[in-house]
Amino acid sequence: MFKEYLQTFQPTGEVVDLFTHVLDDIFNTNDVDRRGRKKQVEAKIEDLKGRINTMDYKYADGGISDENYSRIIAKLNNDLNELVMQHATFAKASPDLNKYMNYSIGLLQNVSEYYASAAANTKHKLVGVIFPEKLTFKEKWYYTTKINELLMLILNSSFSD
Repeated sequence: MFKEYLQTFQPTGEVVDLFTHVLDDIFNTNDVDRRGRKKQVEAKIEDLKGRINTMDYKYADGGISDENYSRIIAKLNNDLNELVMQHATFAKASPDLNKYMNYSIGLLQNVSEYYASAAANTKHKLVGVIFPEKLTFKEKWYYTTKINELLMLILNSSFSD
């Protein structure tokens, strides 16, 4: 019976298309920003590598003490490692966002089938997303005071037909 109720959570094709375009627009806007930040990080990485080389030459020429060299190189290497990790997250973000967007749209279109085949803990999480407040099952009936507002906005045209 609950699965049948979830089948009413079926967005129209127009809503799915609009949702896809909005997410795609957000993704592309963020993607442009992400690419810009990625280039900035790449420039900082190159700058730090140059500074490390400069310190190596100064140290080799005796222009800097062992203690100062160790302290400065440790800081520069730490900064470099942080930037390399930032760069890796920028490189990974694009494919992950597309994957999650496609998964979300598929889930939205097939929530009842997804629920039917999910493990118990996944069912619990899905019910928690759809019904953010308490959901009570009693015999063959279920009660709730509220459905997720964002989900209702997406599905609104389906319920108004």
